[in-house]
Amino acid sequence: MKEKNLFKTNPILKSLSKLRKIGYKKVVQNSNFAYGIKIKNIGNSRFEGGIIKNVKIVPFQKGLDFSINCGKKFEIPKLESGDIGEIWFDKTSSPISGEFWLNFDLEKKSGTIYFIKSELFHFNIKNEHLLQQEITNYLLIILTLITIGISIWRLFL
Repeated sequence: MKEKNLFKTNPILKSLSKLRKIGYKKVVQNSNFAYGIKIKNIGNSRFEGGIIKNVKIVPFQKGLDFSINCGKKFEIPKLESGDIGEIWFDKTSSPISGEFWLNFDLEKKSGTIYFIKSELFHFNIKNEHLLQQEITNYLLIILTLITIGISIWRLFL
Protein backbone atom coordinates (compact mmCIF):
# COMPACT_ATOMS: atom_id res chain seq x y z
CA MET A 1 0.00 0.00 0.00
CA LYS A 2 1.32 3.43 -0.96
CA GLU A 3 2.12 5.93 1.75
CA LYS A 4 -0.44 8.76 2.15
CA ASN A 5 0.41 12.33 3.11
CA LEU A 6 -2.24 14.74 4.35
CA PHE A 7 -1.65 18.50 4.17
CA LYS A 8 -3.36 21.70 5.19
CA THR A 9 -2.38 24.61 2.97
CA ASN A 10 -2.99 28.37 2.91
CA PRO A 11 -1.91 31.03 0.44
CA ILE A 12 0.38 33.65 1.98
CA LEU A 13 0.67 37.17 0.66
CA LYS A 14 2.84 40.09 1.69
CA SER A 15 2.09 43.56 0.41
CA LEU A 16 5.17 45.50 -0.66
CA SER A 17 3.28 48.75 -1.34
CA LYS A 18 4.12 52.19 0.07
CA LEU A 19 0.95 51.98 2.18
CA ARG A 20 2.50 49.14 4.22
CA LYS A 21 4.64 51.77 5.95
CA ILE A 22 1.50 53.33 7.45
CA GLY A 23 0.02 49.99 8.51
CA TYR A 24 -2.08 48.96 5.48
CA LYS A 25 -1.06 45.37 4.80
CA LYS A 26 -3.57 44.20 2.17
CA VAL A 27 -2.52 43.55 -1.42
CA VAL A 28 -3.43 46.50 -3.66
CA GLN A 29 -3.85 46.69 -7.42
CA ASN A 30 -0.74 48.03 -9.25
CA SER A 31 1.42 47.58 -6.13
CA ASN A 32 4.05 44.91 -5.64
CA PHE A 33 3.39 41.89 -3.46
CA ALA A 34 5.07 38.60 -2.64
CA TYR A 35 3.08 35.36 -2.74
CA GLY A 36 3.52 31.77 -1.70
CA ILE A 37 1.94 28.98 0.37
CA LYS A 38 2.14 27.75 3.91
CA ILE A 39 1.96 23.97 4.07
CA LYS A 40 1.44 21.85 7.21
CA ASN A 41 1.87 18.09 7.36
CA ILE A 42 -1.21 16.94 9.30
CA GLY A 43 -0.72 13.29 8.40
CA ASN A 44 0.92 10.67 10.61
CA SER A 45 3.89 9.98 8.33
CA ARG A 46 6.95 11.94 7.28
CA PHE A 47 6.81 13.73 3.94
CA GLU A 48 9.98 13.09 1.94
CA GLY A 49 9.72 16.24 -0.14
CA GLY A 50 8.57 17.20 -3.58
CA ILE A 51 8.51 19.87 -6.27
CA ILE A 52 6.01 22.65 -6.97
CA LYS A 53 5.93 23.95 -10.54
CA ASN A 54 3.67 25.78 -13.01
CA VAL A 55 2.63 28.35 -10.42
CA LYS A 56 -0.10 30.58 -11.80
CA ILE A 57 -2.39 33.34 -10.48
CA VAL A 58 -5.67 33.59 -12.38
CA PRO A 59 -8.70 35.85 -11.83
CA PHE A 60 -11.82 34.27 -10.40
CA GLN A 61 -13.97 36.17 -12.89
CA LYS A 62 -14.43 34.19 -16.07
CA GLY A 63 -13.76 35.79 -19.42
CA LEU A 64 -10.69 37.76 -18.36
CA ASP A 65 -7.67 36.89 -20.48
CA PHE A 66 -5.12 37.53 -17.74
CA SER A 67 -2.79 35.46 -15.59
CA ILE A 68 0.47 35.83 -13.68
CA ASN A 69 2.83 32.91 -14.35
CA CYS A 70 5.94 31.87 -12.48
CA GLY A 71 8.14 29.54 -14.51
CA LYS A 72 10.36 28.49 -11.60
CA LYS A 73 10.36 25.17 -9.71
CA PHE A 74 10.26 25.12 -5.90
CA GLU A 75 11.49 22.42 -3.56
CA ILE A 76 9.11 21.31 -0.83
CA PRO A 77 11.27 20.42 2.17
CA LYS A 78 10.98 17.20 4.14
CA LEU A 79 8.26 17.64 6.75
CA GLU A 80 7.72 15.56 9.85
CA SER A 81 4.17 15.10 11.11
CA GLY A 82 3.00 18.48 12.46
CA ASP A 83 5.77 20.49 10.75
CA ILE A 84 4.95 23.68 8.85
CA GLY A 85 6.84 25.01 5.84
CA GLU A 86 6.57 28.26 3.93
CA ILE A 87 7.39 28.49 0.25
CA TRP A 88 7.57 31.95 -1.30
CA PHE A 89 7.10 31.86 -5.05
CA ASP A 90 7.73 35.32 -6.47
CA LYS A 91 7.15 39.08 -6.28
CA THR A 92 4.75 40.66 -8.75
CA SER A 93 1.91 43.15 -9.19
CA SER A 94 -1.49 42.98 -10.84
CA PRO A 95 -3.05 45.65 -13.08
CA ILE A 96 -6.52 44.34 -12.23
CA SER A 97 -8.29 43.92 -8.90
CA GLY A 98 -10.74 41.36 -7.58
CA GLU A 99 -10.69 37.75 -6.49
CA PHE A 100 -7.92 35.42 -7.65
CA TRP A 101 -6.94 31.75 -7.49
CA LEU A 102 -3.43 30.48 -6.89
CA ASN A 103 -2.83 27.29 -8.89
CA PHE A 104 0.20 25.01 -9.14
CA ASP A 105 1.29 21.47 -9.95
CA LEU A 106 2.87 19.33 -7.25
CA GLU A 107 5.13 16.34 -7.82
CA LYS A 108 5.96 13.94 -5.00
CA LYS A 109 8.71 11.35 -4.91
CA SER A 110 6.31 8.53 -3.99
CA GLY A 111 2.82 7.95 -2.66
CA THR A 112 -0.26 10.14 -2.81
CA ILE A 113 -0.82 13.61 -1.36
CA TYR A 114 -4.16 14.68 0.05
CA PHE A 115 -4.94 18.34 0.70
CA ILE A 116 -7.35 19.96 3.10
CA LYS A 117 -7.65 23.35 1.45
CA SER A 118 -8.61 25.69 4.24
CA GLU A 119 -8.70 28.77 2.00
CA LEU A 120 -8.83 27.00 -1.36
CA PHE A 121 -5.83 29.05 -2.59
CA HIS A 122 -8.18 32.01 -2.97
CA PHE A 123 -7.29 35.65 -2.23
CA ASN A 124 -8.36 39.21 -3.02
CA ILE A 125 -6.53 42.16 -4.57
CA LYS A 126 -7.97 45.49 -3.44
CA ASN A 127 -9.02 48.03 -6.09
CA GLU A 128 -6.52 50.90 -6.09
CA HIS A 129 -9.13 53.59 -6.80
CA LEU A 130 -11.46 52.38 -4.05
CA LEU A 131 -8.57 52.45 -1.59
CA GLN A 132 -7.64 55.98 -2.63
CA GLN A 133 -11.29 57.02 -2.17
CA GLU A 134 -11.34 55.47 1.32
CA ILE A 135 -8.20 57.39 2.29
CA THR A 136 -9.69 60.62 0.92
CA ASN A 137 -12.90 60.03 2.89
CA TYR A 138 -10.96 59.50 6.14
CA LEU A 139 -8.96 62.67 5.54
CA LEU A 140 -12.17 64.64 4.87
CA ILE A 141 -13.68 63.35 8.12
CA ILE A 142 -10.55 64.37 10.06
CA LEU A 143 -10.53 67.84 8.46
CA THR A 144 -14.25 68.27 9.20
CA LEU A 145 -13.74 67.31 12.86
CA ILE A 146 -10.81 69.73 13.14
CA THR A 147 -12.89 72.53 11.58
CA ILE A 148 -15.81 71.84 13.94
CA GLY A 149 -13.43 71.69 16.91
CA ILE A 150 -11.87 75.05 16.01
CA SER A 151 -15.32 76.61 15.54
CA ILE A 152 -16.51 75.36 18.95
CA TRP A 153 -13.27 76.49 20.59
CA ARG A 154 -13.73 80.02 19.13
CA LEU A 155 -17.28 80.18 20.51
CA PHE A 156 -15.96 79.84 24.05
CA LEU A 157 -13.19 82.44 23.75
